[in-house]
Amino acid sequence: MAEVIREFRGLSYVDFPSDYCLVDIETTGLGLYDSDIIEIGAVKYSGGKPAGQFQTLIQPPRRDGVFVDEFIVGLTGITNEMLSDAPRTSSAIKGFADFLGDSVIVGYNVSFDVNFLYDSFMKHLKRPLTNNFIDVLRISRRLCAELPSRDIDSVLEHFGLEVEGRHRAIGDCIATQLIYERLQEEALRNYGALEDFSKTFKACSVRKPKRITCETFAEWRTQLYGCKSVKNAFRSLEKLRLTAVELRKFAEYVGVSVHKYAGKNDIITALVYRMIDDKLSA
Repeated sequence: MAEVIREFRGLSYVDFPSDYCLVDIETTGLGLYDSDIIEIGAVKYSGGKPAGQFQTLIQPPRRDGVFVDEFIVGLTGITNEMLSDAPRTSSAIKGFADFLGDSVIVGYNVSFDVNFLYDSFMKHLKRPLTNNFIDVLRISRRLCAELPSRDIDSVLEHFGLEVEGRHRAIGDCIATQLIYERLQEEALRNYGALEDFSKTFKACSVRKPKRITCETFAEWRTQLYGCKSVKNAFRSLEKLRLTAVELRKFAEYVGVSVHKYAGKNDIITALVYRMIDDKLSA
Protein backbone atom coordinates (compact mmCIF):
# COMPACT_ATOMS: atom_id res chain seq x y z
CA MET A 1 0.00 0.00 0.00
CA ALA A 2 1.24 3.50 -0.82
CA GLU A 3 2.64 5.64 1.95
CA VAL A 4 0.05 7.71 3.80
CA ILE A 5 0.80 11.43 3.72
CA ARG A 6 -0.32 12.94 7.03
CA GLU A 7 0.00 16.45 5.69
CA PHE A 8 -1.21 18.31 8.76
CA ARG A 9 0.46 16.22 11.43
CA GLY A 10 2.02 18.30 14.21
CA LEU A 11 5.67 19.21 14.54
CA SER A 12 8.09 16.78 16.18
CA TYR A 13 10.60 18.64 18.30
CA VAL A 14 12.81 18.23 21.37
CA ASP A 15 12.21 20.20 24.55
CA PHE A 16 11.21 19.79 28.20
CA PRO A 17 8.00 21.80 28.63
CA SER A 18 6.22 21.84 31.99
CA ASP A 19 2.77 21.79 30.37
CA TYR A 20 2.04 18.71 28.21
CA CYS A 21 -0.01 15.56 27.87
CA LEU A 22 1.53 12.10 28.12
CA VAL A 23 -0.11 9.78 25.62
CA ASP A 24 0.11 6.03 25.01
CA ILE A 25 -2.03 3.59 23.07
CA GLU A 26 -2.32 -0.17 22.89
CA THR A 27 -3.21 -1.80 19.58
CA THR A 28 -4.12 -5.15 18.09
CA GLY A 29 -0.81 -5.19 16.19
CA LEU A 30 1.96 -3.03 14.78
CA GLY A 31 0.66 -2.45 11.25
CA LEU A 32 -1.21 0.81 10.65
CA TYR A 33 -3.32 -0.73 7.89
CA ASP A 34 -4.34 -3.97 9.58
CA SER A 35 -4.41 -3.04 13.28
CA ASP A 36 -6.75 -1.10 15.56
CA ILE A 37 -6.46 0.86 18.80
CA ILE A 38 -7.75 -1.04 21.84
CA GLU A 39 -6.76 1.39 24.59
CA ILE A 40 -5.84 5.06 25.01
CA GLY A 41 -4.23 6.47 28.13
CA ALA A 42 -3.29 10.10 28.73
CA VAL A 43 -2.06 12.12 31.70
CA LYS A 44 -1.98 15.91 31.59
CA TYR A 45 0.73 17.89 33.34
CA SER A 46 0.52 21.58 34.22
CA GLY A 47 3.54 23.29 35.73
CA GLY A 48 5.20 19.89 35.95
CA LYS A 49 2.41 18.45 38.12
CA PRO A 50 -0.38 15.99 37.22
CA ALA A 51 -3.53 17.85 36.19
CA GLY A 52 -5.86 15.16 34.89
CA GLN A 53 -6.08 11.63 33.52
CA PHE A 54 -7.94 9.94 30.67
CA GLN A 55 -8.19 6.22 30.02
CA THR A 56 -10.49 4.10 27.91
CA LEU A 57 -10.59 0.68 26.34
CA ILE A 58 -11.83 0.61 22.75
CA GLN A 59 -13.72 -2.21 21.06
CA PRO A 60 -12.05 -2.96 17.70
CA PRO A 61 -13.61 -4.86 14.79
CA ARG A 62 -13.51 -8.63 15.21
CA ARG A 63 -10.93 -10.55 13.20
CA ASP A 64 -11.28 -14.30 12.91
CA GLY A 65 -14.05 -14.14 15.51
CA VAL A 66 -12.03 -12.34 18.22
CA PHE A 67 -11.08 -8.78 19.10
CA VAL A 68 -7.48 -9.61 20.07
CA ASP A 69 -5.30 -12.66 19.60
CA GLU A 70 -3.53 -14.63 22.32
CA PHE A 71 -0.26 -12.73 21.85
CA ILE A 72 -1.88 -9.33 22.55
CA VAL A 73 -3.79 -10.79 25.50
CA GLY A 74 -0.54 -12.12 26.94
CA LEU A 75 1.34 -8.86 26.29
CA THR A 76 -1.21 -6.36 27.55
CA GLY A 77 -3.57 -8.33 29.75
CA ILE A 78 -6.46 -6.90 27.74
CA THR A 79 -8.86 -9.76 27.07
CA ASN A 80 -11.68 -10.27 24.60
CA GLU A 81 -14.10 -10.21 27.53
CA MET A 82 -12.83 -6.78 28.60
CA LEU A 83 -13.36 -5.44 25.09
CA SER A 84 -16.83 -6.89 24.60
CA ASP A 85 -18.47 -3.96 26.44
CA ALA A 86 -15.83 -1.32 25.63
CA PRO A 87 -16.77 1.93 23.82
CA ARG A 88 -16.54 2.01 20.04
CA THR A 89 -13.70 3.94 18.44
CA SER A 90 -15.75 6.97 17.40
CA SER A 91 -16.93 7.85 20.92
CA ALA A 92 -13.57 7.01 22.50
CA ILE A 93 -11.65 9.20 20.05
CA LYS A 94 -14.02 12.11 20.66
CA GLY A 95 -13.53 11.79 24.41
CA PHE A 96 -9.76 11.70 24.00
CA ALA A 97 -9.77 14.70 21.65
CA ASP A 98 -11.78 16.73 24.18
CA PHE A 99 -9.33 15.79 26.94
CA LEU A 100 -6.21 16.45 24.86
CA GLY A 101 -7.22 19.86 23.54
CA ASP A 102 -4.22 21.69 22.11
CA SER A 103 -1.69 20.19 24.53
CA VAL A 104 1.78 19.18 23.41
CA ILE A 105 1.90 15.38 23.25
CA VAL A 106 4.74 13.57 25.03
CA GLY A 107 5.32 9.85 24.59
CA TYR A 108 7.84 7.08 24.02
CA ASN A 109 8.34 6.24 20.35
CA VAL A 110 5.30 8.47 20.09
CA SER A 111 5.26 8.74 16.28
CA PHE A 112 3.67 5.28 16.36
CA ASP A 113 0.87 6.54 18.61
CA VAL A 114 0.46 9.83 16.74
CA ASN A 115 0.06 8.09 13.37
CA PHE A 116 -2.64 5.75 14.67
CA LEU A 117 -4.44 8.63 16.38
CA TYR A 118 -4.11 10.91 13.34
CA ASP A 119 -5.81 8.32 11.13
CA SER A 120 -8.53 7.80 13.73
CA PHE A 121 -9.12 11.55 13.99
CA MET A 122 -9.49 11.74 10.21
CA LYS A 123 -11.86 8.77 10.07
CA HIS A 124 -14.06 9.52 13.06
CA LEU A 125 -13.75 13.27 13.64
CA LYS A 126 -13.15 14.32 10.03
CA ARG A 127 -10.14 16.41 11.05
CA PRO A 128 -6.42 15.78 11.51
CA LEU A 129 -4.51 15.51 14.77
CA THR A 130 -2.34 18.63 14.58
CA ASN A 131 -0.83 18.73 18.09
CA ASN A 132 2.95 19.08 18.23
CA PHE A 133 4.71 16.19 19.94
CA ILE A 134 7.91 15.28 21.77
CA ASP A 135 9.37 11.79 21.44
CA VAL A 136 11.18 10.77 24.63
CA LEU A 137 12.88 7.99 22.65
CA ARG A 138 14.69 10.65 20.57
CA ILE A 139 15.98 12.27 23.74
CA SER A 140 17.10 8.95 25.24
CA ARG A 141 19.06 8.13 22.08
CA ARG A 142 21.12 11.27 22.68
CA LEU A 143 21.49 11.07 26.46
CA CYS A 144 21.74 7.27 26.78
CA ALA A 145 23.86 6.69 23.70
CA GLU A 146 26.01 4.14 25.52
CA LEU A 147 23.11 1.71 25.91
CA PRO A 148 22.93 -1.10 23.33
CA SER A 149 19.16 -0.56 23.22
CA ARG A 150 17.07 2.46 24.12
CA ASP A 151 13.72 0.69 24.25
CA ILE A 152 11.63 1.73 27.21
CA ASP A 153 12.45 -1.32 29.35
CA SER A 154 16.21 -0.89 28.80
CA VAL A 155 16.09 2.78 29.77
CA LEU A 156 13.97 2.05 32.84
CA GLU A 157 16.54 -0.55 33.92
CA HIS A 158 19.40 1.88 33.18
CA PHE A 159 17.93 4.41 35.61
CA GLY A 160 16.98 1.77 38.18
CA LEU A 161 13.27 2.36 37.72
CA GLU A 162 10.45 -0.16 38.11
CA VAL A 163 6.92 0.40 36.87
CA GLU A 164 3.87 -1.78 37.37
CA GLY A 165 1.33 -2.16 34.61
CA ARG A 166 3.69 -1.99 31.65
CA HIS A 167 2.04 -2.59 28.25
CA ARG A 168 -1.11 -0.90 29.48
CA ALA A 169 -1.65 2.67 28.35
CA ILE A 170 -1.56 4.43 31.74
CA GLY A 171 1.30 2.22 32.95
CA ASP A 172 3.36 3.19 29.92
CA CYS A 173 2.49 6.87 30.47
CA ILE A 174 3.86 6.57 34.02
CA ALA A 175 7.02 4.85 32.73
CA THR A 176 7.51 7.59 30.14
CA GLN A 177 7.07 10.31 32.77
CA LEU A 178 9.72 8.76 35.03
CA ILE A 179 12.17 8.51 32.14
CA TYR A 180 11.31 12.05 31.01
CA GLU A 181 12.20 13.38 34.48
CA ARG A 182 15.50 11.49 34.59
CA LEU A 183 16.46 12.61 31.10
CA GLN A 184 15.72 16.19 32.06
CA GLU A 185 18.16 15.83 34.96
CA GLU A 186 20.76 14.33 32.59
CA ALA A 187 20.31 17.19 30.11
CA LEU A 188 20.84 19.78 32.85
CA ARG A 189 23.90 17.92 34.17
CA ASN A 190 25.53 17.54 30.74
CA TYR A 191 24.50 20.76 29.01
CA GLY A 192 23.94 23.24 31.82
CA ALA A 193 20.63 24.48 30.40
CA LEU A 194 17.71 22.68 28.80
CA GLU A 195 17.68 25.22 25.97
CA ASP A 196 21.28 24.35 25.10
CA PHE A 197 20.39 20.67 24.93
CA SER A 198 17.36 21.32 22.73
CA LYS A 199 19.52 23.30 20.31
CA THR A 200 21.53 20.15 19.56
CA PHE A 201 18.49 18.86 17.70
CA LYS A 202 17.29 20.34 14.45
CA ALA A 203 13.53 20.55 14.64
CA CYS A 204 11.48 19.56 11.63
CA SER A 205 9.83 22.42 9.80
CA VAL A 206 6.42 22.41 8.17
CA ARG A 207 6.17 24.28 4.89
CA LYS A 208 2.99 26.30 4.49
CA PRO A 209 1.00 25.30 1.40
CA LYS A 210 0.95 27.73 -1.50
CA ARG A 211 -2.09 29.90 -2.10
CA ILE A 212 -3.76 28.04 -4.92
CA THR A 213 -6.19 29.54 -7.45
CA CYS A 214 -7.65 28.35 -10.75
CA GLU A 215 -5.02 30.49 -12.48
CA THR A 216 -2.32 28.62 -10.55
CA PHE A 217 -3.69 25.26 -11.74
CA ALA A 218 -3.79 26.54 -15.31
CA GLU A 219 -0.16 27.67 -15.08
CA TRP A 220 0.93 24.29 -13.72
CA ARG A 221 -0.97 22.49 -16.47
CA THR A 222 0.62 24.64 -19.17
CA GLN A 223 4.04 24.03 -17.68
CA LEU A 224 3.47 20.26 -17.46
CA TYR A 225 1.95 19.85 -20.94
CA GLY A 226 4.72 21.94 -22.45
CA CYS A 227 7.33 19.35 -21.49
CA LYS A 228 8.98 17.58 -24.43
CA SER A 229 9.67 14.28 -22.65
CA VAL A 230 8.49 12.15 -19.76
CA LYS A 231 11.74 12.83 -17.92
CA ASN A 232 11.24 16.57 -18.21
CA ALA A 233 7.63 16.21 -17.05
CA PHE A 234 8.72 14.47 -13.87
CA ARG A 235 11.39 17.13 -13.28
CA SER A 236 8.88 19.91 -13.90
CA LEU A 237 6.50 18.62 -11.22
CA GLU A 238 9.28 17.88 -8.75
CA LYS A 239 10.67 21.43 -9.13
CA LEU A 240 7.30 22.84 -8.07
CA ARG A 241 7.91 21.27 -4.63
CA LEU A 242 4.22 20.69 -4.09
CA THR A 243 2.80 19.03 -1.01
CA ALA A 244 0.65 15.91 -1.37
CA VAL A 245 -2.46 17.99 -0.71
CA GLU A 246 -1.50 20.45 -3.47
CA LEU A 247 -0.77 17.59 -5.88
CA ARG A 248 -4.15 16.00 -5.15
CA LYS A 249 -5.91 19.28 -5.89
CA PHE A 250 -3.97 19.65 -9.13
CA ALA A 251 -4.78 16.04 -10.08
CA GLU A 252 -8.48 16.73 -9.52
CA TYR A 253 -8.19 19.84 -11.71
CA VAL A 254 -6.79 17.88 -14.67
CA GLY A 255 -9.22 14.99 -14.14
CA VAL A 256 -6.92 12.44 -12.53
CA SER A 257 -8.43 10.21 -9.83
CA VAL A 258 -5.91 9.23 -7.15
CA HIS A 259 -6.31 6.97 -4.13
CA LYS A 260 -6.67 8.81 -0.83
CA TYR A 261 -3.53 7.05 0.47
CA ALA A 262 -1.45 7.78 -2.64
CA GLY A 263 1.98 9.27 -1.94
CA LYS A 264 3.52 12.20 -3.77
CA ASN A 265 5.47 10.03 -6.24
CA ASP A 266 2.33 8.08 -7.13
CA ILE A 267 0.37 11.27 -7.79
CA ILE A 268 3.18 12.73 -9.93
CA THR A 269 3.30 9.51 -11.96
CA ALA A 270 -0.48 9.62 -12.50
CA LEU A 271 -0.26 13.24 -13.66
CA VAL A 272 2.52 12.47 -16.14
CA TYR A 273 0.58 9.51 -17.59
CA ARG A 274 -2.49 11.73 -17.99
CA MET A 275 -0.33 14.25 -19.87
CA ILE A 276 0.91 11.47 -22.19
CA ASP A 277 -2.65 10.18 -22.80
CA ASP A 278 -3.97 13.64 -23.54
CA LYS A 279 -1.16 14.38 -26.00
CA LEU A 280 -1.63 11.06 -27.80
CA SER A 281 -5.38 11.55 -28.12
CA ALA A 282 -5.10 15.20 -29.23
